[in-house]
Formats: sequence, structure tokens, C-alpha cells
Amino acid sequence: MRAAFTLREAKDHEQQPLLEATLAATAMHPERKRSLDGMALGLQARKDKKGRSLSPLPSAADESEAARHHAELERQKQQARQWEEARKKREAEERIKRQEEMEKKKKSQAESGPQAALNKIIEPVFNKLW
Repeated sequence: MRAAFTLREAKDHEQQPLLEATLAATAMHPERKRSLDGMALGLQARKDKKGRSLSPLPSAADESEAARHHAELERQKQQARQWEEARKKREAEERIKRQEEMEKKKKSQAESGPQAALNKIIEPVFNKLW
């Protein structure tokens, strides 16, 4: 609530970076509500772009530092994607395990019910007499 109020009261040039970072983060992972990492990366990238535009000609050291920083950002994004995929895989495995446990529980309840006891007693007698 406080953030919404602050954003509403902010000037347009103050709102624009946050808006772009939010859109970039939701585009990266639309199903995730926890997109703060993406917003932070977007804001860092925007800050770096502004810092680079002030220098007239980038030197070789600046270019290598920028490339290193870009590679680090890409590595962080890739790691976040891998963590998200691993989390989804774990959740799917847990869901399957819970379903199997529920089926086993239902099956064991069906086998121990009064109908199962009746079948255990009557079926052997029926087979012998038949």
C-alpha cells in the first residue's frame, strides 16, 4: 500500500525505471509473483546504461568490465531459472507422491472393510463347495 502511494506521488521520470523493471521482471517469469530479483537486475542494468552514456569513449578496461558485469547478470538469470525449474520439478514429484499415498490409503481401507472380510470367509468355502 505504501509503495503504491509513493509511486503515485512520484514524478514521471521517477516512475519510469520502476515500471520498466517491473515489466521486464514479469516478462521473464510471468507465472511467478516473486519477481523482485528480476526487478533488481533490470534496475541495475538501467543504472549501468546511464553510467556508460556519460563517458565519451569507453576504454578497453571499461568494455571488459561491462562484459564481465553482463556475463555475471546472465549467470544470475540462468541460475534463477535453474532454481525455478528445480523447484517446479520437486513440487511435481511431491504431488505425485501424495497422490500415490492417497491411492494406497484408499486401497488399504477398501481391503480392510467389512466387504473384504466377508470375501475372505465366504470365497474359500464357495470355491471348495463348487
